[in-house]
Amino acid sequence: MKISYDLNWRREYSLFYGLSTLYSLAEWEEDELGYPIIVRGEGLNGWFATYSQKGALQKVVSQLSKSIKKDTKYMEKSIRRLNKNGQDLVNFTKRLKSRSLSKSSNNELKRSYDKYFNYLKEYCICLWQSFYMVEAASIVFEERLREKVSPIKLNEAIQMYSQPSKKSIMLFIKDYFEKVHDKKKRILYIKRNFPWMGNTDVFSEPLQDSEIIDYVNSFKTQEEAAVRQGPLSNDKIIKIYQELLYIKDKRDEYRREAFYHGLVLMKEIADRMKISLKELGLLAPGELFSRNYKTLIKERKHGYIIEYRSNKTIISQGGGKKLEILQNETTKDVSEFKGTIGCPGIAKGEVQLIKGHSDIKKFKKGNILVSITTHPDYIPAMHKASGFITDEGGITCHAAIVSRELGKPCIVGTKIATSVLKDGMVVEVRANHGLVKILKK
Repeated sequence: MKISYDLNWRREYSLFYGLSTLYSLAEWEEDELGYPIIVRGEGLNGWFATYSQKGALQKVVSQLSKSIKKDTKYMEKSIRRLNKNGQDLVNFTKRLKSRSLSKSSNNELKRSYDKYFNYLKEYCICLWQSFYMVEAASIVFEERLREKVSPIKLNEAIQMYSQPSKKSIMLFIKDYFEKVHDKKKRILYIKRNFPWMGNTDVFSEPLQDSEIIDYVNSFKTQEEAAVRQGPLSNDKIIKIYQELLYIKDKRDEYRREAFYHGLVLMKEIADRMKISLKELGLLAPGELFSRNYKTLIKERKHGYIIEYRSNKTIISQGGGKKLEILQNETTKDVSEFKGTIGCPGIAKGEVQLIKGHSDIKKFKKGNILVSITTHPDYIPAMHKASGFITDEGGITCHAAIVSRELGKPCIVGTKIATSVLKDGMVVEVRANHGLVKILKK
């Protein structure tokens, strides 16, 4: 029987990291729903997409909303678990030292590799939960504001209360940059305190000096919005929601720091197997030092599909594999489409897509930034852009928050922007109405 799937997300991830997210997705959904779910992963050209059995994720998000409304302790417990698992993951990777790894046998390296995968998988359960918990909580948050605030003040209230409960690294950097204006000192501050900022995958390298310079040059502290207090600041739903907004940043910090410290293990294994880090990223646990690992790598470069059901994993690879999203992306013949208003306003300009880390530096001033989602690495390009459009996100996603801080028109959650829009197209972002209009193809 053919299984229908819903796309969850697609990212620039290796098979190793993608597989850990896939296993954790299956375990999380089964825990929430009480019955096993079939999940699927697809990889091509360094990208990974995850799918779950049709309708399963919507049911989970619906249940999360009910749990949040019923008792905020559910969220508090989930936040504690994420912090514990995140710190456990970071601590494990910090214990990996180059000198001891170089003396380890192949079997010892494999055991460390498997442990790393398991720590990551346990953490990814928390990532899935927190990712969709924020989505579910935003619905409850907005409902609460609608109860307490007049319609004419709603957008202002959303902006006022959509503030994290604690400082993320971005705010620490902002504070330091406001005090210290010397560019060399700013770069040194980032390299000493946050060297892992660029580690978006298990196999990604830290930011190079030139990338840090670009980031420093783009940082305009005077444009940052001040955190304000309001009459609803002590509301329980709003307070826990602000804690979740902090967790949105913190969960990424755990992940990137672990990837930075864990890179030493991956480099030792790659050197031992005489392959590149990118090629190592195409192997799953259990395949290291196997007789056919070079064949697997060669075939997976042309795409692969992972299906996980009934605790069994089937990986197929090679040319001719039908990839639902990564190979056959939808190109709809549309002239306009809608999304959620991230920040009101109107912007017109050329489309420039950011699909990976390498696209950020190439971004041209005044263009419309189009991406699946955004995260702190995108800040240099976001400062140059005249407006933003994303596939994913809601009123509290990274793109929406940054757009409001910068006062730039933004439409998020369009679902199809990166499939419909191409570099060089001219669009108008009518963010007052959540509308993207294509003016020139």
